[in-house]
Amino acid sequence: MQTPEFIKKSADYVRNIPSMFQNLPEAYRKPRNITLALAAVVAVTFGGIYVSRFSGPSPQEIAQKEVKSLIATVGKLVVLPDTEEPVIATVNDPKKLRDQQFFAKAQKGDKVLIYNVARKAILYSPTLKRVVDIVQMSAPAPTPLP
Repeated sequence: MQTPEFIKKSADYVRNIPSMFQNLPEAYRKPRNITLALAAVVAVTFGGIYVSRFSGPSPQEIAQKEVKSLIATVGKLVVLPDTEEPVIATVNDPKKLRDQQFFAKAQKGDKVLIYNVARKAILYSPTLKRVVDIVQMSAPAPTPLP
């Protein structure tokens, strides 16, 4: 029985596979060079991720900018104490605060600027761009010494 022609061609093709790689340049045939190329690609990728993630401003710097911006905005609407930095709070759930008169008109996202030395609290609405309320805080009752 004679071997069919397509099997002879397939066998010749398989026998010639090593010679196909003979035509490639020497640099492509060395596994070490391929490994180095892959390592370089991985290093560049992780380097790019590191730089893009960690080169921006820190969260503290962003928060300080927001506080300064808020103080400047509210300062255009009302005279603020200039002797101290306020403590900033954000109204997250106004329903829980409705029983307090100061927060009666508060909405979610409103900012409270608390000046402890000046004893003032200012409720500011960024959505309305208005001061909603200002209160003079009372001094806490002194605690008796034992």
